[in-house]
Amino acid sequence: MGLTLVDGLSTLKMMGLDSRFREGLAWVASGLSLDNGRTVNVFEATIRLIGGLLSAHALATPADGAELTPALLERAVELGARLLPAFEASPSGIPFMDVNVSSGQASTSAWTHMSYLSEAATLTLEWTLLSRYSGNPVFEKHTDKVYEVLASQTAKYGGLLPYELDPATGELQGDRVTLGGRADSYYEYLLKRWIQRGKKDKTLLQWYIEAMRSVRSRLVQRTVGNLWFVSELDLTQNRTWPKMDHLACFLPGVLALGHYHGVDTRVPGATQRDHPPGMSDLRLARELARSCYEGYRNTPSGLAPEVWHWVAHMPDDNPRGMGEFSITSLDAHSLLRPETAESLYLLYKVTGDPAYQDQAWAIFRAVQRWARVRAGAHPPHGGGCEGAGEGCHEHPANYASLDNVAAAPSSQRDSQESFFLSETLKYLWLVQADAPDACAVANCTRAGPGRPSLFPLDTWVFNTEAHPLPLAGVRRVNLPQRVLKPYSPEAITAMNV
Repeated sequence: MGLTLVDGLSTLKMMGLDSRFREGLAWVASGLSLDNGRTVNVFEATIRLIGGLLSAHALATPADGAELTPALLERAVELGARLLPAFEASPSGIPFMDVNVSSGQASTSAWTHMSYLSEAATLTLEWTLLSRYSGNPVFEKHTDKVYEVLASQTAKYGGLLPYELDPATGELQGDRVTLGGRADSYYEYLLKRWIQRGKKDKTLLQWYIEAMRSVRSRLVQRTVGNLWFVSELDLTQNRTWPKMDHLACFLPGVLALGHYHGVDTRVPGATQRDHPPGMSDLRLARELARSCYEGYRNTPSGLAPEVWHWVAHMPDDNPRGMGEFSITSLDAHSLLRPETAESLYLLYKVTGDPAYQDQAWAIFRAVQRWARVRAGAHPPHGGGCEGAGEGCHEHPANYASLDNVAAAPSSQRDSQESFFLSETLKYLWLVQADAPDACAVANCTRAGPGRPSLFPLDTWVFNTEAHPLPLAGVRRVNLPQRVLKPYSPEAITAMNV
C-alpha cells in the first residue's frame, strides 16, 4: 500500500523536496491501490496512511499539480470507508484492531482478542477531518462513540486507564497502567482533540487534566540523581515500577503544548513548586525531557534504547548500567523512535531555548554515525563509514534500526521503520528550521516577518505520526461518489446516513 512513501510525503514537502513530493503525488493518483486483499491494522493505517494523505493535501500548493492533489483526499476517504467494518462489526463501538480492506472482514489480532486503548482512541483527529472534507458524519460519529464508551469508566480509574479494551463489551480490562506502548497516544489525543475542536469541549479538557494530575501524583518519580521520570503502575497491587518506554517520551511535548494553549494541570492545593504535583506544566515538561535525553546521552552509541529501567530497579536479565538507568538485553535495541525528538521540538517552539536544538543535533549526529547503512552492505554490518577506511561510501538515505545501543558500533537490523522518515527526521529538522511561537529564555526571537513560524501551534496540530493537520480552513470538498460508497453494503450500513 506504499506505506513508507505515503508516510513520508509531508516530510518531503516541508523540507522543500518538491520534485520528490510531486513524484509521490503522481504515484498516489495512479498507483495506490486500496483493494489489494490485505488485512491491515486500523490504527496504523489511520495515523500513517490517512494522516499522511490528509497532511499532504493540506501542504500541497497549486504548483504541485491541480490534477494530482484531489487524489490525496479521494484515497484518504476511500481508505476510511474500507476501515469502517472495524466499528460496524463491533457490538460495543470499540473497533476491532484489524480489517481486510477488500472483504471488509474485521478481526482481532492473532495474539489477542482485545483492542488497545491507544489504538481505539487515537483515530479521532484523522477521522474528524474525513467527515469535514467528505461531508459524511459517519467517520466522526464512530470515533465519538469510543469516548462515549470510555466516559462511564474514567472516574473509576482516576484518569489513568488500563490499556486493554474488550470490543465485545467495551469494558476496560487488565491491571497495568503505562504511558508507553498500547496506551500512550490516548492521553496525547485528549489534548489534541480538544484543540482541534476549538477548545470548546470541556469534557475532553477535564479528562486530560484529570489524567495529568494522576500522572503527577501517582506515576512521576525521581532517581537518586534527581531525574524525574514516568513509572508504570500495577492497579491490583497499587505499586509502581521504574520502567519507562521510549514511547512515553511523548509526554514532555504534550505538556508543553498544553502550557502553550493555557492548560494548567497542577494538583489543587499542591504548594511545593519543585515537586511534580505543584510544578508548572512547562517545568514538568522540561524535567521529563531532560530525563528522556539522558537515555541518549549516557549510552555508548548516543542513542536511546526501546526501554530503560531507572536506578531504583536493576533487572536481573543482564543489566547494563548507564548511570541513572539500566538496560536489559531484550530492551537494548533502537528503532530510531521519534518521541524524544518530538518533545524537543515542541519545547523549543514554546520556549525558544537553544539547548533543545543542541540536544536534537546530538541525536541526529548519533543517527548519522551509527544508523546509516554503508553502500552495498547488509545487516549485521553497517555502522556508517566511521573508521571504515578509504573506499567506504554510504547510501544517501538508507538507515537501519540497531540491535544494541549499549555497543558502538552495533549490528544493524535489516529494517527501516516508516516513522523514521515521517517523524524522527522531521522533528530533528524542524527543531533547527522552525521559529519559536513563544519565548521563555533570554535572547529568544519569536516568529515574525523576518523568520515566520512554519507551523504555528494556533493553526496546526501534529497527529501522532507527525503529520501536521490544519485547525482551520477545512471545508467540504466535492468528491467522487464512488469513494463514499461502501464496497460491502452489508458490512457498512452506516454509510447510508
